[in-house]
Amino acid sequence: MPPGGTEPSLHPVPVVAAARYGAEASRAILAFKDHGRTSVAGYLRPAVHRALAAAPRLLQAQGPFTLVPVPASASGFRSRGYDPVEELLTGALPPGWQVASGWLAHRRRPLVAALRPRSSHAGTGSRQRRHRGRDRFQTTRRFAAGAHRDPGRNVVVFDDVMTTGSTLAATWHALEQAGVRPVGAVVVAAVTAPGTAPDEGLNSA
Repeated sequence: MPPGGTEPSLHPVPVVAAARYGAEASRAILAFKDHGRTSVAGYLRPAVHRALAAAPRLLQAQGPFTLVPVPASASGFRSRGYDPVEELLTGALPPGWQVASGWLAHRRRPLVAALRPRSSHAGTGSRQRRHRGRDRFQTTRRFAAGAHRDPGRNVVVFDDVMTTGSTLAATWHALEQAGVRPVGAVVVAAVTAPGTAPDEGLNSA
């Protein structure tokens, strides 16, 4: 924390979204994530690939790129039997992209903190939630072994859905703490502010 006890400033994170998180996208993603319908991934992957193909222009960055998936929690993996974010990245990706699986993991919470009741998000803004959970991830031994193997690659974070942006901010923070600053993020779907026009808010210059 900077001198004087003020919170660190937040810099904007450029995000490329394949779709808005509307009725159709939410049904598909929830079926895939929460109802075990892994076949839906076959319909979502083409959208992911289109977003990856558009990302260099929209992020104003040049490849090659290393794609870092946001990791599933241990409990989520146990209940589903698969990591939905990793599942969307299986198979061949567009030219210039490679996946860095296992670079990040959920930070273990101390036992006392784990037993403490979690406070509700009610009454808290997205900025407060980003700061509250920004230390939830940490880099792994796999990151240490591979992050500096090819320093010419730009790092891009990948997640399925962006709502408040708190998960992307926490992922970004973990990578920056380890000395790697991503050039942006790609998501399958993103929530936009109420009243946003159909041609505004996503992938705009």
